[in-house]
Amino acid sequence: MFVECKADKVLVRALGIPEEEIEHAGGKTGVCKRLGNSRNSKGLVDEDPLCVQPSYIEALKSLSVKNNVKLLYDEESQNRLIILCPRLEGWILKMAREGGVEVKDYGLPAENEDKLHRVVNTNLEGFKGLIEEMRDKGLLKSLEEFIE
Repeated sequence: MFVECKADKVLVRALGIPEEEIEHAGGKTGVCKRLGNSRNSKGLVDEDPLCVQPSYIEALKSLSVKNNVKLLYDEESQNRLIILCPRLEGWILKMAREGGVEVKDYGLPAENEDKLHRVVNTNLEGFKGLIEEMRDKGLLKSLEEFIE
């Protein structure tokens, strides 16, 4: 699975993807380039709706949208692209609020996604704990289904 950043890697590891199957692709463009050169692969990116989108995404077919997670499909290469909306940090905060999970218990800011985005890579252990609690409470089911 191709991911954008370290926080994405922590997320997919907590959802059961083995370490050796995860590749840090260096941003959304990197994930899309890797998928464009692969077959039967998966990628995880943020939607980042205010940014220019890689052309690869425009050619994909939408398969499903659940809980602010989109699943897109490349019919030619049979790749799947999972998109967190609007981006990882905002999605995590929304799901945590809905599930009654206290983000601050993990040494992470809960005020807004920009603050979380700025510090998440400096507290990956706290982020891992947060993700594990959310997973255990069933708050990440939509993402888990798309990753399988």
